[in-house]
Amino acid sequence: MKVNLHMHSNISDGLDSISELATKINDNPGIYALTDHDTIKGVSELRRLVSDKVTIINGCEITTSIDCYMKKAVIHLVALDYDEEIMIEKMQQYNTIMRKRMEALLEVMAKDGYIIEINDEIITKKKIAIALCKKKYAENMKDAFAVINQYPFYKMFFYSICDVIKFVHQAKGKVIWAHPYNIFVDGKVKVLNNAQVCSLVEKFSLLNLDGIESLYDLYEDEKRTFLSSLAQKYNLLESIATDYHNKENKKKLYLEVSEQRLRRIIK
Repeated sequence: MKVNLHMHSNISDGLDSISELATKINDNPGIYALTDHDTIKGVSELRRLVSDKVTIINGCEITTSIDCYMKKAVIHLVALDYDEEIMIEKMQQYNTIMRKRMEALLEVMAKDGYIIEINDEIITKKKIAIALCKKKYAENMKDAFAVINQYPFYKMFFYSICDVIKFVHQAKGKVIWAHPYNIFVDGKVKVLNNAQVCSLVEKFSLLNLDGIESLYDLYEDEKRTFLSSLAQKYNLLESIATDYHNKENKKKLYLEVSEQRLRRIIK
């Protein structure tokens, strides 16, 4: 069966529009979840555009703050199978708080000479980076992200893992830790070892985390096997993900899995 419970459109940082994504999914019927960053905007439209041979599970990838190794770090949590009506309300509250925090960041950046204005309802790191490029404060997106990341409090501007788990559960959804070997510290990817992943999985399970992406396409078999063993040890769901963006190394639309494997995430 074709399955992918972690994928992105151009509403966040993917390349495909919702209609382009729907066309590809219709050509490869299966079970999919659109998990754009910090928004559920495209989920209903995607469901409307796909055929009745396709199952669309409600999804969203939520940027989350954790305390890790004496620092504030960022992880990504995927919300799956939530009640859409409740989640819309929760995400509106989330985005209101996030906008206020991002506006505070823009004020501090302005004092350093980075004068930019973003009038969108949702302000994201990507939108700030684009604005920096347009104003010629940065030559490219990589340089723009480097400008943003020099502000050490940037990573404080996210909900905590407790906050995210609480509001997703209130929306009757499941919370999955995405790509568990990868976290973000000081704006850069930090690749964890097995012991570090194990320690965090144990900690997060006590906070009522529902699952982890044990079958993550970009991880080799050794890591997948280890993550699966952790999921079984801590009684967690095992999600199936390619992190599809249609760019760079994230171009695989789905993974083929057995029904038995699928039951580890859809119970």
